[in-house]
Amino acid sequence: MLAASWALVHPPWIPTLRLSLRWDIVSRSVSQSKAPASRPRYLPSKPPFVILRHSHISQVPTDELVNLVAEGKYQLAEKLRMELLEMGVEIPGGSVYEGVVEELIRKSKIEDITQEFTNWLALLPEARCPDDDMFHGIRQLLQASPEANLPLIIQFGMVCASKGYTVIVNEEITPIVARYADARTYAQFAKGVEVRSRDHHTKSEPERPIPYEAVFEDVSDDYNIVNSEATPPPPNVLNLITENLPEILPRPVPNDTMVFEDESNYDYISYASTSPPTSLPDALSQLVSDHRYEEAYRFLVEIQDVGGIAIHQSLVYEKAARSVLGSSSTLTPQECIKRFTSWLSLIPPVHVTQPPAQFLEIRQLIFRAPYPNYLLASRFATILASKGYGDLIIPHAVPLIMRFAPENTSHQFVLDFERADKAYWTKFKPDEALEKVMNTKCELRTTAVKHLTYANRLGAAISLLPKVDDHFHLKPAIYDNLIRSLKRSHTHTSISQLSLVETLRNQEAQLITTRFSSLDRKTNTAKDEFFDLSPKDFGQDIGRAILYLRKALTSKDNLPDPLALSEWFEFYHSSSSKRKRRAITTLRNKALQYGGRNAETYLFAEMHYYQRTGNYDLVIKTFADHFYLIGVPQGDVLRHYQRVKQSLANKYQNEDLPKELTSAPHIGDRPNFKLARRKLWPKHTHTTLVWHTLLNLTTSDADAEKLYQKLVQIATSGSDTSLATPDDSPLLPPPSWTHNVGTAAFTPFIRKLMIGHGASRGAMVLSDMLKVGLEPTLHQFTELAGLYARLGDAPRAFMILDRMEANKARPLAEPDAQVDRTTPSPTSHHRSVGSSFPAPDVVLYTSLLRGFLISRDLQAIDEVDRRLKKFHQYTPGENAALDEVYTKAVRLRKEFGRPDLNDVDD
Repeated sequence: MLAASWALVHPPWIPTLRLSLRWDIVSRSVSQSKAPASRPRYLPSKPPFVILRHSHISQVPTDELVNLVAEGKYQLAEKLRMELLEMGVEIPGGSVYEGVVEELIRKSKIEDITQEFTNWLALLPEARCPDDDMFHGIRQLLQASPEANLPLIIQFGMVCASKGYTVIVNEEITPIVARYADARTYAQFAKGVEVRSRDHHTKSEPERPIPYEAVFEDVSDDYNIVNSEATPPPPNVLNLITENLPEILPRPVPNDTMVFEDESNYDYISYASTSPPTSLPDALSQLVSDHRYEEAYRFLVEIQDVGGIAIHQSLVYEKAARSVLGSSSTLTPQECIKRFTSWLSLIPPVHVTQPPAQFLEIRQLIFRAPYPNYLLASRFATILASKGYGDLIIPHAVPLIMRFAPENTSHQFVLDFERADKAYWTKFKPDEALEKVMNTKCELRTTAVKHLTYANRLGAAISLLPKVDDHFHLKPAIYDNLIRSLKRSHTHTSISQLSLVETLRNQEAQLITTRFSSLDRKTNTAKDEFFDLSPKDFGQDIGRAILYLRKALTSKDNLPDPLALSEWFEFYHSSSSKRKRRAITTLRNKALQYGGRNAETYLFAEMHYYQRTGNYDLVIKTFADHFYLIGVPQGDVLRHYQRVKQSLANKYQNEDLPKELTSAPHIGDRPNFKLARRKLWPKHTHTTLVWHTLLNLTTSDADAEKLYQKLVQIATSGSDTSLATPDDSPLLPPPSWTHNVGTAAFTPFIRKLMIGHGASRGAMVLSDMLKVGLEPTLHQFTELAGLYARLGDAPRAFMILDRMEANKARPLAEPDAQVDRTTPSPTSHHRSVGSSFPAPDVVLYTSLLRGFLISRDLQAIDEVDRRLKKFHQYTPGENAALDEVYTKAVRLRKEFGRPDLNDVDD
């Protein structure tokens, strides 16, 4: 008995069993194949033996595997598991295998156990329900060192998703991966979890109910045995026909399929409509219709390699092109573009499709991606131009390509687009070709020059202006914008080109004047009763304010003040019911539909409202939903964006508000919000809010320091070099052109870094601003002086005040936040912090008084009060902030037994 037990666990037993089992299988197969099929064997109604439900072959080894695991003999268990897999034995799952997984985590290096860890995880049991609470030991060991165990956590999450443990994945594993993984790894993990959860849901769907014929039948092994031994059914007629017919059938003679049949018989019609494809192109179309895209692409390549086979153009191939974008995470950029181009080339031209296709989903996947792929966008736009869709794609593709692509690539794109558009009209509509080609060329170059100018690519913009023999014209506003940018650049090349652009602009203005001089222009002089409201004060009447904002947000010249709009959001939300909040959703959708400055103004007000109310996650989401990730740390924004998207998805599915979103409610009816028609280019005001929000989301001084270094890097070069884009990523790197951040982005870092690293750090921030070409403004000096006063450093605080008071005659202007500073000022690198100071204002003196109150410096308070009253006549009740400071100063004086401020001689 002992010898038999020893033989079961000793490794030499395994090869012997494997050989004997293989011989047993072969011998049985041979004997069964020789048995005559015409002699059915019958069994008695009750067999004199017990029928085993599992074969002896699979039962004994798997039981032995369980015993080895239960006894803690994990190395022998691993060898036996590998032998069973080689033999093709299916190992049933069970919770007993948790011990092996836990032992691997405890005693092995991560890089050595990844595959073994995954293999044992696959043997864990399936979930009984989505909230099944299992694997406590594994979860505790992995979460003890989440950053070090991140590869194992990702594998554990994938396996849990494939087995139906939805709650464990969503509530424990996903937050850990979102925190410690980079943006690309997290995106791949989220997609893998989604695919595996969907597959598990499909696999675990309940089976069809038992048909009514079997309701009263006793389900037993007797029927299974009899059925397995019974005479096999006769061969299927269709199978016989398929086996005897030749592989290639002759082509049918047209119009002879209904010679003897009655055309009124619907049976023939239904059979004809469901007949299989009769040609290779039809088979390709059928594969795409069945969503078998990978197989369809291989078939397409084979057809193209053979050559000479015409594939009928159809909109069904749009689905295949869309599927390439959906699966781009598994393809290289080159392969993604190649497949996308192959499928999109098979769509029909615009004059064939009625109504014309809009390609909405493809446009969203390409142009709303966080990292824009300008090569893919240019290929998409050129193909659509060759199909007659040029006017549809220009507003979406041209701004992206002009801003992101290198200058030679963007210029070549314009030429290719014009060539493709001209070829279409010349071939299919020659009578309309001249007019259509000129209209497309005018729209294309107008958009291209406009956005090249925004990107400070002035030479490329000038190269696309009309020549003497060209027959298209650009609007004077395009020339005006280009002229302003040339004057700001202060380079020798721009000065020499300025006269050329001004000449073209004057010629265009004269042409327009001549063209429209004979028209009788009628203007509407009726006063709109709703525009008597101030853009900065909408009043207390909500209904009247909404009517005003509906008109203001869709106008060009009467846009509301965004800060006032943000404050009104707070007032509106606090005084409106949930039903009435739909009105603000309508305002939002109107502003976004109108686009341009209207959308930018509204979105800034919404982001500012979220920031004021402490709802930082929605600041990030609003920005990432509507703007390109320019002038911000892209990795940080995407990480927070993915997390808040998942939280919002859970909130609207489960009706439970996530904990991190409880600080302030959404504006309006959030699930019905629409996105802008196309992504917008952020101004400094928008990116500044993002920087402030990211700083508020940091949890340590070290994180704040890392974020500040990214701010300096982006202000210097226009992109965050710490964000490495892998070579195999289909999303191309950020644009090469420089996009500086605004000065206001540095302001909150002064306080954060001075408190965390000492008082001297504040002056270093101002020095960094000068190095990147940004001159500090009154806001930064107010923050710095106030913090010196708060920290009790009166000499440095008064040094700043002295220099600012000495420059009262020459205040430093705040830079225009709506203009993108693409190059540093020529003299900015030679300045120092003390070379130029703005004039002080009441806010600065108030900040100094408040700081010295905190440091309890009465002498400094007296000095600031004396200087303030030299240029400002203080009247109690006019300035609430100053009133509060003086009230606290009086209390502090009484505490020290000093006379009141009003009794002190000025």
